[in-house]
Amino acid sequence: MTEFELFQALRPLYPALEFALLPQAANGTGGRASRHCDALALGLWPSRGMYLTGFEIKSYRGDWIRELRNPEKAEDVAKFCNYWYIVAGGAFVKSDELPPTWGLLTWDEKKSRLVKTKAAPFRKVPRPDFPFIAGILRKAQEVVTPDAALAAAKAEGYKAGREMRQSENQGIKRELDELKKAIAEFQKASGVEIDQWYARNIGEAVRQVLAGDVMRERQRLYDIAERIIKELKPGEECAEVMHT
Repeated sequence: MTEFELFQALRPLYPALEFALLPQAANGTGGRASRHCDALALGLWPSRGMYLTGFEIKSYRGDWIRELRNPEKAEDVAKFCNYWYIVAGGAFVKSDELPPTWGLLTWDEKKSRLVKTKAAPFRKVPRPDFPFIAGILRKAQEVVTPDAALAAAKAEGYKAGREMRQSENQGIKRELDELKKAIAEFQKASGVEIDQWYARNIGEAVRQVLAGDVMRERQRLYDIAERIIKELKPGEECAEVMHT
């Protein structure tokens, strides 16, 4: 499990309607930003507690060992969090290794979700200071701005698509009007009314004319007529002799 995948796995536990979930929140901005946590979740419903939960995400054992060697570095952010959790991508973090005020969420491969291996105890913490609030709001701005930009791009794309479709429809209408006009002129000049019943026959006749079939048929009939005349001529001469 990557850090990004584990962060996404937090969403079912902290759904959007109940929690504001942010990745990589700092304890300040500019030179005041000395520490980050991998995720923060703030409860949004007063009836369920508007508490702040911090998360450190570990995707392998070595990363967790480094955290154990220097657990106090998390306190710059954890000191403002009512709950603090380690999010582990496997069973490589042991509950008895955790500081007493930390909880553990572990990825369960069989269940394909995070499970609470150890519940973090509630901690009464001081109110966040302005540098910490600024760090949270900066991250919120980074997260919200792409969504807003995507929404604007979607609206712009929809507008452009609608205008293109309107333009295409206008072009189709012009072509249809020109086709209707051409059919009307053909019917007037030929005296033939084109409808769905005769369109195929008329088309076949036009094809034959253009292909020279009519002229060839006409010539064939001429040839037959001449041959018949030639065959009848000796008979006519014989009849004249007998008559005389």
